[in-house]
Amino acid sequence: MSPRSWSSRPTKSHVATGRPKRLQVEPLEGREVPATFTVTTFADIVDPADGRLSLREAISRANTNPGADTILLKAGTYAQSLTEGDDTNTLGDFDVTDSLTIAGVGPAATVIKGSRNDRLFEAFGPIDLRFNNLTLRDAGHVFIDGGAIQATFANISLNNCVAANNNSNRGGVINAENGAVTVRNSRLFNNLGHFEGGAISVGQGSLFLDRSTVSGNLANSGGGIFSEAAAVTISRSTVALNTALFTGGGIDSEHVQVTLSNTSVRGNLADLDGGGVAAGGGIVLTNCSVTGNRSTSERGGGIAASAATARGSTFSGNSCQEFGGGIKATVINLTNCTVSGNTALEGGGISAGDLATLTNCTVSG
Repeated sequence: MSPRSWSSRPTKSHVATGRPKRLQVEPLEGREVPATFTVTTFADIVDPADGRLSLREAISRANTNPGADTILLKAGTYAQSLTEGDDTNTLGDFDVTDSLTIAGVGPAATVIKGSRNDRLFEAFGPIDLRFNNLTLRDAGHVFIDGGAIQATFANISLNNCVAANNNSNRGGVINAENGAVTVRNSRLFNNLGHFEGGAISVGQGSLFLDRSTVSGNLANSGGGIFSEAAAVTISRSTVALNTALFTGGGIDSEHVQVTLSNTSVRGNLADLDGGGVAAGGGIVLTNCSVTGNRSTSERGGGIAASAATARGSTFSGNSCQEFGGGIKATVINLTNCTVSGNTALEGGGISAGDLATLTNCTVSG
């Protein structure tokens, strides 16, 4: 074949006719461009002219910037001092209206401190609000929900955080009415929920805890955790030394199943059902220990549930005044479990309403 020849002049089919075609550039308006804001002062101020950026001012900037922004905090205490405000983030609690991550340098170093007459944060809308590597403390009030964090539809996450000495009507630390709550590598202790959820109260969403501790909290129901209709899943965690004046010393889940794995429930106290856990929607335990929990007047020193299923778990040293020192449930199914040293008026170890099935188990003492 002869080499292909190229003409120096374009043929008619290659000659552009009419106006030249212009390149189409997609407009930038409407695109989400997340930003990172570094806070430069510990003061709770709103003064755009002072050249400093406070936590409150950073939140306001993030609220108006589309996208999941990040706020960075250095070591130190950020004390809330602009109190009794509205929902505009100019006074009172910190109001968050767009997805946001607030990150410190560690819970022992970075502290966000409340004023004890308002919550710390309120999340508006179906957003994601995350807290990393910091402490939330000394926030809330008896007449509000969510001592540290209140969310109606938002998803709330704590990662490597501490939350202590917060209080509210519902959810001493977190009250999440519809969204998902995720807590990882965190400690929630010495918080107060006057009605429900000494540390956490969840409504219609879900709760997941991993490698976390919920201890020393107090509420009427759910001394540590209260769930109205949200699935509760806890793994590799400790729920200990919480107190409920009514039901569920450690956990009170009214309608949806509680799932525990590799978790310790110990030393919790309830006046009525479920010294350790009250689970109206049932409970499933895998490789767990339920020890030293107590109901002072009613049923289920360790567990009170509609149905209880457990594998490889231990129920020991629990007590109640009436039925089921270790476990009280309508249907009980235990495999490779030990039930020992529990006390009650009837069913010192186990009290089953309809059926108890035990496979390779020990019931003693």
